[in-house]
Amino acid sequence: FAFKYFLEKFGEPFVKWVNETNETGLPYDLVVGDDEYIEIKTTRSSTKDWFHITAREWQFAVEKGESFSIAHV
Repeated sequence: FAFKYFLEKFGEPFVKWVNETNETGLPYDLVVGDDEYIEIKTTRSSTKDWFHITAREWQFAVEKGESFSIAHV
């Protein structure tokens, strides 16, 4: 769902799903353009307003600053 959203927003040449075929171990799921990193977090519950972030994801977010985003689906 998130991948499709970003494809429609930015276009296919600009969005890469790094974990599309298998888990890469990277602290993000999508790359948009050259320098926007997006981690996707999902939940089935409409009332759950929290999600788990690994230490590696947190560190990467701190390093990238505004170039890192989380899409909560």
